Amino acid sequence: MTEGLQAERTALAWQRTGLSLIGAALVMARLAFDSLGALAVVGAATSIALSGAVLHAKMGHRARRTGVVDGVLGGGRAAACITASVVLMTTIEAAALIIKG
Repeated sequence: MTEGLQAERTALAWQRTGLSLIGAALVMARLAFDSLGALAVVGAATSIALSGAVLHAKMGHRARRTGVVDGVLGGGRAAACITASVVLMTTIEAAALIIKG
């Protein structure tokens, strides 16, 4: 295996994760908007901001140029942002289902 590609694969995995969560937040906002209104939009915006921060830190120009994947959100903070994003989306969707049901 070629040396140096591990960092590239890790960076691409962070990119896929961040982009997937942004897409999921948009879908969640669309599904929950009828029940929760502006709260669904605020939750989606917060989730997108958390995922965007991870994308910016892990896939920024500097990270690609230098090969550093542990940018500003190193030391587990990126994983915490992703976790917070997923928990927020789950909570909003559960509230929408409870209100609708």
